[in-house]
Amino acid sequence: MMGFILLAFPLLDISLTYLAGQWLGGGVWLWVLAALPLGMLLIRHHWVGLLPQLLASVQRGDAPLPLLLGGLRVGITGLLLMMPGILSDALAVLLLLPVWPRLQPATAPIQQDGIYEGEYSQVSDPDKRLRP
Repeated sequence: MMGFILLAFPLLDISLTYLAGQWLGGGVWLWVLAALPLGMLLIRHHWVGLLPQLLASVQRGDAPLPLLLGGLRVGITGLLLMMPGILSDALAVLLLLPVWPRLQPATAPIQQDGIYEGEYSQVSDPDKRLRP
């Protein structure tokens, strides 16, 4: 079934592009030709800055999953734009819309009662103490 979908999508995309080109004219073909470098620029521009953002997120202690999924969404959008066809471009534009919810990492609730748990040991030797 998955092979059928992978084969049917490009065929449907190209046939819809052909029909739209017949109905709307050469503007459709100009859009298809312009979408290829647009997809390449989108992937290059977003993915170049993704690694430093991921490293900064990990250093801050934030979860990197929303950044990774956002990068995956932009990568899929760029690939869809690079495919020649109206259907793939329409899906790419839908993925670019800001209506997709941002994933919030599941975090444990922080107690605000002033109690901090941890371990300690008494050090009687003054040379082993930490100095400020």
